[in-house]
Amino acid sequence: RLLASPTQVPAALREWLTVSLTGSPCGNDEIAQQTYTLNVTPEGVRVQAATAAGVRHGLATLTQLVMLTREIPCGVIEDWPAIAKRGVMLDVSRDRIPTIRELLSLIDTLALFKCNHLQLYVEHTFAYAGHAAAWQGWSAITPDELRRIDAYAAARGIEVAGRGVEDEIAVPIADRRPHECVVGGERLLEDVLLLL
Repeated sequence: RLLASPTQVPAALREWLTVSLTGSPCGNDEIAQQTYTLNVTPEGVRVQAATAAGVRHGLATLTQLVMLTREIPCGVIEDWPAIAKRGVMLDVSRDRIPTIRELLSLIDTLALFKCNHLQLYVEHTFAYAGHAAAWQGWSAITPDELRRIDAYAAARGIEVAGRGVEDEIAVPIADRRPHECVVGGERLLEDVLLLL
């Protein structure tokens, strides 16, 4: 479960794949936590990393190679990100609101690109407790759906943060920190997830 990955490594390649999780890297550097080595030889493929994040990134690179060519060249790739946090902000309050299935598919794509942060901007598209008038008729994301999105993303090494109306600070959902938002002109102190 710790090594959950969205990568679609073909079954034929899995029998040639060895994953080695070596333990904590030196120090607590976020970049070192995401470093990996991918070694391709005629005998097989080995992904080695100190953490699950590194393994996920190595498997993502392997998947990218498989997508580009059916014959993976022999060689060694040692890789790490240039910056620790990489991601996107998605405004789900404009135009066509994505379905949960579409959001989960986006999370898989972000993981394949080794992103580790997704910020969802919601206004009238989150089912705020006690404020149904603000979101009725908009296919709003419910707290349970948001929990599902958060768990799905976390299994792929992606932190989900929520932003609401006039919310000036992105709040990681997993941290359960409260944030302020304005709904219907009323100032509320709420948590993006614990709105029940």
